[in-house]
Amino acid sequence: MQIKIILSVLALFSLVFLVPSDVFGANIAIKSSEEINSSTNNGPTLEDGGPVSNPGDQFGNSVADMGDLNGDGVTDLVVGAWTDDDGCGGFNCGAIHILYMDTDGSLAASTDEFDCSHAKIKCGNWDGFGKSVAPIDLNNDGVSDMAVGAHKDNCSADSACAGWNDRGVIHILFMDSDENVTSVEEIDGRVSNGPNLSNNDKFGWSVANIGDYDGDGVDDLAAGGFKTSSSQGAIFIMFMNTDGSLDKTIEINSGTTNGPDLSNNDQFGWSVANIGDLNGDGVIDLAVGARGDDTVHILFMNSCNQCDANAAVSSVVEINSTTLGVTVDGTFGDSVASMGDLDSDNVQDLVIGSRTDTGGGSVRIVFMNTDGSPKSSVLIDSTSSNGPAISSNDWFGNAVANIGDLDGDGITDMAVGAEQDDHGGTNRGALHIIFLQEIDEETDEETKGDECYDCEAPKLAKVEIHVTSNTSDEIINDNSPQISETRDYVWTFDQKSPYPIFDDYKTPIIADPGDEVQIILELTDNRTLEKIADSGTYTNFLHKPNDMNTFYANNFDEYGKVSTTYYEWHQTGDDLFYDYDNTVQWSPADVVIDESGELDNRVCCNQDDLAGTFTISFKIKFLQPMQTTDVWVQGTDMSGNFFKVSLPLTLKVSGNEPLVFKSNVNQKVLGFYDESMLNDVVSDWTGSQQDVSEIAIILGIPDEQLPPWVANLALWVSEDKISMGDMIVSIEHLINN
Repeated sequence: MQIKIILSVLALFSLVFLVPSDVFGANIAIKSSEEINSSTNNGPTLEDGGPVSNPGDQFGNSVADMGDLNGDGVTDLVVGAWTDDDGCGGFNCGAIHILYMDTDGSLAASTDEFDCSHAKIKCGNWDGFGKSVAPIDLNNDGVSDMAVGAHKDNCSADSACAGWNDRGVIHILFMDSDENVTSVEEIDGRVSNGPNLSNNDKFGWSVANIGDYDGDGVDDLAAGGFKTSSSQGAIFIMFMNTDGSLDKTIEINSGTTNGPDLSNNDQFGWSVANIGDLNGDGVIDLAVGARGDDTVHILFMNSCNQCDANAAVSSVVEINSTTLGVTVDGTFGDSVASMGDLDSDNVQDLVIGSRTDTGGGSVRIVFMNTDGSPKSSVLIDSTSSNGPAISSNDWFGNAVANIGDLDGDGITDMAVGAEQDDHGGTNRGALHIIFLQEIDEETDEETKGDECYDCEAPKLAKVEIHVTSNTSDEIINDNSPQISETRDYVWTFDQKSPYPIFDDYKTPIIADPGDEVQIILELTDNRTLEKIADSGTYTNFLHKPNDMNTFYANNFDEYGKVSTTYYEWHQTGDDLFYDYDNTVQWSPADVVIDESGELDNRVCCNQDDLAGTFTISFKIKFLQPMQTTDVWVQGTDMSGNFFKVSLPLTLKVSGNEPLVFKSNVNQKVLGFYDESMLNDVVSDWTGSQQDVSEIAIILGIPDEQLPPWVANLALWVSEDKISMGDMIVSIEHLINN
């Protein structure tokens, strides 16, 4: 957890650049949203994250419309939780949950769970069962069966798989009308006519029902895989039989005739979707995400009666920043789904997810032309009116599905996964049901006529520091009054400046152990104060204490922080305390929003015709002495705009012994981009001779800086002999020395 906490703190303070709001290609907006999580009535039972090797269930990593399973006239859903630990006695075996929906986005009946404890499902430690899901009625019995990806499966129960590592599998779960699994077939590198797989290909990362592509009366499947030798990626088209066996498999990659133009690490196949017959030639077409390149590839397919790969693709069109005309980044292409014809132009439209966009993730509705080019798009994120509650690092958009017209208003609705949502516990995950509606084009003030809806950060209007000391320590009579004294410090700031400007002088404040220090921030913003998303206060020592372990000071500079005395308040999620040694006693933050449209003595008004203040109070009781430190504060709104500033004061907690920082390691943490990717690579490492180049890619360092013996560290992590943190700091020590 230490690595993840520090990484998420670093991500919080990364600068967010905003692009102008998109113009609606159709009069579509959010009507309302509902969140399904571990607290939902009839909802899934989910577990918290623990160490790096056990990151939480991550419910919502995949989602699919299963049709009406229980015969109540309402669409039901299947949702993956690929790091669920139930049923295998270890870590990250995976599970899927069947959600029996009601028309208002609530759950009409208790959720069913299928995991590795099921007698017919062969999966185990680190398999990631549920990484991808898709409905498919192979045996034509009128009951939806399921294709379920387990991208890290090694078919360990089969001795023929010795030496396999993360090749992956797709499980075909045949269901009966009572939602019971009657039999299971597996598709992997062992089966006749199956895919050609190598170690770390992670086949089954994505999966989609592509209909009856070869015209034999049986629906077929497409699945994505990393092809880890380069991480360019690939998709596999599988021509299915009614019993789950294969007639043929073809692989579409950068070498395919008329296929996609790919580079290393594009990760083509991260997502895949059947988008119907986009160009009207009578053949289904595909959308394939390449999130490493922030691109979705539209594959126009040829008619193919079990044809070879080089005859399957007619042409490819890319959807990215260039073709959309707006900047997309943050792993655009994490997910993709067809939304049907939303704008009534007889062309299928898409929704594309980006789990790290705008901090907490987003999805973008893309209105399509028949030639595969986008004509306009709509962004849905934490700032969207009537939209979902999204916190930083939720990964909203990591999965998306068309769920039909759930509420019966004539407009297609969608389900969006947020697998790192912390509601109820770390990385338990959540699923958001997004109800869409048609709107009057002239009333869309937030997306038309303005270059940018919200381009300004909150402003710091006032700071108060109150230090309360108990001066009655020598009074031993319990009936005697408790005597205390409070010192007050107040600063007010000019709201005409983007940031408060201080001179060089800093007011020294000295407290004693046991004193309560209250920090009150008063904020304003150019939009409603209800959109302030989070605020925090933390210490940053002017001079790094000699006894401070550098593990805790990995971001120690004028822009950084030392996380042992840090508190972050979230409007839509759990508050976070970074105090590893319990050196500080925190009280819950107290938030007051005083805002109205009536004129008073305040400066009026912001762009929402409102005036007021957002006031947040942090109460801290220091239990140990602490050396002199800066005090930094920050505030962020739901558009990702934030300020971060050092206050014009220093704080010291007096005493003979300075604050001690403890850790089992003595190196800086290497900041890598995607912890889950590193965990995927390292978690079940099988030998000391494996290629370490993929670790170098994820860490963003040259191959030559990692000697082959780093593979031993990865092996020890997989065997739980050392932690992921130990491995990271060892690599940091290596490259620094």
